[in-house]
Parts: sequence; C-alpha cells; structure tokens
Amino acid sequence: MSAVHAAGAPNGVTGARPLAGGRGSRYVREAADLGIRAAKGLVGFAVVVGLWELALATGVIHKESAPSIGQFVSAVGTAIGNGAISATLSTLVAWVLTLLISVGLGVIVGLATGLSPFIDALTTVVFDFLRALPPIALLPAVVLFAGIGRNLEIVVAVAAAVWPVLLGAHYGVTHTDPRMIDVGRTMHLGRLRIITRIVLPSALPSIITGIRVAAMIALAVVIGVEIVGGTGTGLGTYISNATSTGATDQAYAGGFIAAVVGLVIVAVFTLAERRALRWTPDHR
Repeated sequence: MSAVHAAGAPNGVTGARPLAGGRGSRYVREAADLGIRAAKGLVGFAVVVGLWELALATGVIHKESAPSIGQFVSAVGTAIGNGAISATLSTLVAWVLTLLISVGLGVIVGLATGLSPFIDALTTVVFDFLRALPPIALLPAVVLFAGIGRNLEIVVAVAAAVWPVLLGAHYGVTHTDPRMIDVGRTMHLGRLRIITRIVLPSALPSIITGIRVAAMIALAVVIGVEIVGGTGTGLGTYISNATSTGATDQAYAGGFIAAVVGLVIVAVFTLAERRALRWTPDHR
C-alpha cells in the first residue's frame, strides 16, 4: 500500500526526502574531506619537523643558523612577550590601509578601462610597464616623495597589490554577457542602471577573487619593505632587528608569526569569498 502511495504521490512530496538526505550526505562528505586534509597537513608538518631535526643532528644545517624545534617553540613564546604582538598589530594597520587603497583604486580604474575601450587603449602600455616593475625596485623613488616610515610601506605595497583587483574588475566587466546588456537596453535601462544592475554583479566574482589575492600580496610586500627598509615598528622590522643583533631564534619566531597571520588571512578571505559568491555556480 505504501509503495502505491509513494508511486502515485506528487513529485514535490516524494522528492523532499532525497533532497534532505542528499544535503546531509554532502555535509558528511565535506566534513570527511576536511578531516582528511587536516590529517594530511599534520603528517606533512610532522615530516618537516623530523627533517629539520635530522638536518640539525647531521650538521647539514649549522645549529648557529637555525634553532631546534624546542628552541623554536621557546623563541615563539619569548617573541610574543617581547614585542612581536605589537609589531604584528603595526603591520596589520599598514596592511589594512594598503588593502583599502588597493581595492578602491583597483575597482575604479578596472571598471573605467573595462567600460571604455578608449581608456583601455590609452593605459594598456603604461600598465604593462608598471606591472613588470618589482615592488622593491620602487623603494628609492618612493623614499624621495613619501619619506621613510608607514607611507613608504603603503605606497610600495599598493603598487603591488592593486593589480589583481584592477585586472579582476577589468576582466569581469569585459566578460559580461552581452545578451544581458541587450536585455537591459530592451527594458529601457539607462547606462548607469545597466552598469549597477548588470555589469557590476557580473564582475563581482572576479573582483572578489582579485581582492583575496591582493590581501596576501599586500601582507607579503608590507613585511618585505619593513625588512629591507628597516622602517616602522612592524613585524618585518622586528625580524630585521633580530637578525642584525644575532638573535636568530627570534628572527625565525617572527617569520613563524608572519606565516600564521598569512594563513589566517587566507582562511578568512577564502571563507568570505565562498559566502559572498554562493549564488554563483562555482561556489554552490
């Protein structure tokens, strides 16, 4: 009897349970995949630790050049209580300012070049030249007009981090489905409404991806400028000072803290990207 009812029931009724089961099984699979990735990560970490200790024990790496794992853990604790946290906060301030400027500038210029073939043709050669310049090579020129300090870090970092956002915005605009624009014109939408209601939503996925990439570039360049230029009170300056005074373990600890900050930023921006773009086919 139940089989007859099930066979004759409407599709919406019989389809509800398999959908719920499928969703639950998907969450189980995702949790299992996450656990497998975490386990593989732990195994990889253990292998690196073992190789590190083996290299120190066999003399491949001189003990004066790198601390043991025990010394490294102790050095991280010392660094946390010895100014590394305040240095990290200082670096994060420069990073946030860099990212804000890069996103604002990149989106505006990217939209302009994507919407106007004339502006695109006018700026292509200049942008290609500027993109080819290593950010650190800009240090001498930037020092002349920005001075030494946080302004130096931000200007050089923006020069590196703006490109993923700019190119993402440009790509998103130029790859908007022209049929959607034709539909907008058919509905008598003005140019501004076509841009805000059709072009921008279409470009949003590539813009957000560009922001995620720019976030990591900005952090790396800010710390790199601090190390090379010895400017400010950031984490790069902490690493540079530790290296110059022979406190190798503290330099390694500073590098470890920088890596942890980078991992957190990657995780946060990846999660934010998935949440913001969950309406797109690639993130469902």
